[in-house]
Amino acid sequence: MAAVTTFVALLSIDARAQSEGVYLHGGVSLSTLRSDATGVNFNKINLLGGLGVLSFEDDHFFFGAELNVVQKGVRSTGVSQSRRFDQTRADLFYAQIAGFSGYKFNDHWSVFLGPALGYAIFINEANVFTVNNQPTDFRNFELSGMGGVRYQFSDHVGAMLRFEHSILPVVKVPGELSNVRGARSYHALAGVSLFYSFN
Repeated sequence: MAAVTTFVALLSIDARAQSEGVYLHGGVSLSTLRSDATGVNFNKINLLGGLGVLSFEDDHFFFGAELNVVQKGVRSTGVSQSRRFDQTRADLFYAQIAGFSGYKFNDHWSVFLGPALGYAIFINEANVFTVNNQPTDFRNFELSGMGGVRYQFSDHVGAMLRFEHSILPVVKVPGELSNVRGARSYHALAGVSLFYSFN
């Protein structure tokens, strides 16, 4: 509730400030689930979209907020010990609120950075070829860092390149393992979306 109140307050501030107004955005992303001991290997295609607002403080600095639905997860393939080919896919949909600050270089290019808080509204994990006997114990909440680049094609249409990475682990692990390197798991996401501004 507090997150929605904050978003509404930003909308009110936006109405009184120099602004590009409210915008809708939607696009695709690549994601993975990585441990703190591995690199990033994007392996799953997702959808993302939402409603956002920008409020400019001056010609360069701005603040923004978004209400999004973001799909994340991982797809893994391999051969089991019984020489059976396995493919496990984890789909997670988050209702997400993001807040960010940014800097506008010119009429086209700008960058942004901020936190994002998500709540899992749908989780599905399955092995494509057999029963998944060990489902992952995902947490319901996710705190991420978000950043990216915006490009304005015209007064109304633009594109965003965005990156997200979990700040807190997204999988529950036993307490005795929580400090073991490689035991903690995080979402990593890179996406591109188009937006339309109602200014």
